[in-house]
Amino acid sequence: MIECTRCGKFIDVQMTDNTDLQTLKAAAERIAAHNVQLRSFLLELMDPEGLGHAVSTEVRRKASILLSMQHVQVPRDAK
Repeated sequence: MIECTRCGKFIDVQMTDNTDLQTLKAAAERIAAHNVQLRSFLLELMDPEGLGHAVSTEVRRKASILLSMQHVQVPRDAK
């Protein structure tokens, strides 16, 4: 059983062999790498020497909000 980090529900996942586990690990690594790229892009949007000079204050503000939310988790009772 795996707990969903969004809703808190448990999902029954059956691993038939080691290949399934390797597939999940590879997917997790790709997601983590993608998240690093997204975070870097958001930081570049805020950097005046990066793309920050080319975007509006609203875009920089939204990027800042998204970066500050990286450790926020959805409450278990939220739908």
